[in-house]
Amino acid sequence: MTQQLMTAMYELFGPVVESSWFELASYGFLLNPVVLVPQLRRVITASDLSGISVLTFWGFALLQGLTFFVAIAAKNFPLFISIIFSLIITFSIIAVTVCRRRREA
Repeated sequence: MTQQLMTAMYELFGPVVESSWFELASYGFLLNPVVLVPQLRRVITASDLSGISVLTFWGFALLQGLTFFVAIAAKNFPLFISIIFSLIITFSIIAVTVCRRRREA
């Protein structure tokens, strides 16, 4: 069933993913680490970290780790670079949050 669904999706969206501009569009993945930067800035500068869920960021790290391997399998360089930077920022958010909470405790 999964294979049939993916075949149907490819038939539907094949012209999009096979177009010459699609590889350039994958550079849009670089927005992923960019949107994480404000959260990193917040955990560094905010006086209150009560709204930061370390468990959520561990979940993001797990998903990013899986996506790392998908990027390798797909040989998608923009996604690969995006995920490397996203992982670095996500682990930085986790580390800063945990360290600050321990210091404040």
